[in-house]
Amino acid sequence: MTLTTTSTALHRAIWQWLQEGHHEMRAGRYLPAMDAYRRALRHDLRLVYHVGANRSGWHISPQPEPQALNWACIYLGEYFVKTRLWDAWNQLAHLVFSHPGFSALPADQKSRLIGLRGMSAYIYGRKQLTIAQVIHQQQRALRRLAPTGLNAAIHHLVLGLNYSRLRQFETALTWLNRMQGLITLDEEPYYFLLSREFTASTYYYMNKKHPRYFNTAIEVYTATEAQIRQRSAVDWSANAYNLGWVYAEMGRLDDAQTQFEAGCEEANQSLDRFEKGCYPYGLGYVALCQGNLDQAEAHLLEALRQFGGHFFGHAAAVLNLLASVYVKKGDDDRALNRLGDALDNLDRANNPLQRYHVVRQLVHLHRRQRRWHLMMWWLPTLLWLKRRLRMRLFPL
Repeated sequence: MTLTTTSTALHRAIWQWLQEGHHEMRAGRYLPAMDAYRRALRHDLRLVYHVGANRSGWHISPQPEPQALNWACIYLGEYFVKTRLWDAWNQLAHLVFSHPGFSALPADQKSRLIGLRGMSAYIYGRKQLTIAQVIHQQQRALRRLAPTGLNAAIHHLVLGLNYSRLRQFETALTWLNRMQGLITLDEEPYYFLLSREFTASTYYYMNKKHPRYFNTAIEVYTATEAQIRQRSAVDWSANAYNLGWVYAEMGRLDDAQTQFEAGCEEANQSLDRFEKGCYPYGLGYVALCQGNLDQAEAHLLEALRQFGGHFFGHAAAVLNLLASVYVKKGDDDRALNRLGDALDNLDRANNPLQRYHVVRQLVHLHRRQRRWHLMMWWLPTLLWLKRRLRMRLFPL
């Protein structure tokens, strides 16, 4: 099929599916949103990029149309937030930001794109932008906007996420709380719940300052769960996953298992590989902590099946945990193989924290085996990662 032989009816149908997916996702109705997105994405998206409209109707342009590229980026933004397949979105966004017509786009559209690019930089690993660049761009866009509405809220969200990355947690919470004053759950369910999720996650990461923040995170997650249940049309299984991890880190393994199992039931209704991989990963961690090694291995292999080939940072986390299972089983060779696979995945993901966990396990495993030369080979990398992540250098 070529651009010149396709009908305008198909072009319009793809646009309608993208619009439907965008609006359903913003309403928090995840399953119908993903269904609409997938109907659109079964087709070549060039059928979208080259579509123009004027007084005489729709037409096919030999070059990508700036407005078409712009709206495709906006409509697909929430899809890539949910699936985390940001490499595809970034390829599309590059066409938008590098197009000569970008500067002529309306301010609110440019603002939305800058906000989505900030989320991409946060979730995808900041390959294109540094944290400082993201913060500068969001604050600059905010100064050009009215201080209310969804676009302003998205900029607040991105600023909160990136200040959290800098471990400036109080500043992060300030931005996230301000965001929740700009939109309501009734107006923008998806983005409001996303801000609640990241607020709870920020408290979760603050536990190293004081253990009471675990309880604060649980309070936010459970309050969010109550809000979700009051609105039966809203799908938000991520809440169960996040709450499960808080319980797991607190040692409340039975509560964690309950949350992960509940999330598994919901995830099995979707076609989202990322979501379907998260819950077996959580269950694998719980089983490992409980000493159920065969069960842990089975859960983790299922998580790897879902993550593999797409979500490289998460696949590395699963492989690292699998290595821990094999160490406990006394199979050091398989553990080393899994750690090598984890490093291969991390070569395709910018995730220094996960690389730290993998390298740390390598150092400890080589030390236990008295392979001193290999331990010393990895030790400088471990110390470098600790410095980069602002961790105490010792103990290892």
